[in-house]
Amino acid sequence: MDLEDAFGKRGCPVCTLLKRYDVRSLDSLLYEFVNDIAVRGEIRQTLGFCNHHESVLQQVATDLSSELLSGAAGDGLEAIGIIYLDLVETLVNRLKSGSLIRSSPDSNRVGKNPKSETSVCPLCNVRRKLELAYLEDILRSTVNPDFVAKCMASDDLFAIHLIALLKLPGFDSNKRALASTEVKHLEDLARDV
Repeated sequence: MDLEDAFGKRGCPVCTLLKRYDVRSLDSLLYEFVNDIAVRGEIRQTLGFCNHHESVLQQVATDLSSELLSGAAGDGLEAIGIIYLDLVETLVNRLKSGSLIRSSPDSNRVGKNPKSETSVCPLCNVRRKLELAYLEDILRSTVNPDFVAKCMASDDLFAIHLIALLKLPGFDSNKRALASTEVKHLEDLARDV
């Protein structure tokens, strides 16, 4: 149902759903789970979020704090402060213990992202699984004429999502039908441009 609704909105339906996931997850984190031991442990383990999710977190916290001024919600900036303080204390403890210092043959290489070597943003990990599930749902749903009609009436899939969908195993006839729909959209776009 979410996927069908997303095809009715402007933009790539998969991107729309992934953005909604990001905002809802971070809103829940700040509003309900900021003091949850397991959730904070996962954030602590990865030393925070990727740049993308960090910026979404900032926006969600700011929005929550704005709602506080109108009396509608909790303080998002206070919640984000709790998370950041925990991360700073975790980093200090890891630096003091030496657990972040590793010697290896390529340890003198500059330009490597140390965070990417040891951890994955907790939201990116789930987001990748959701993205794959949405793409598989699109493929399975292309046998439904109502779904195909919504697909044709909507904006196109983002090119990266279209290519990823076409590379999934199976559903070859569904892929050809979806590719034909996308060709029509792209030809219309080319004429407009």
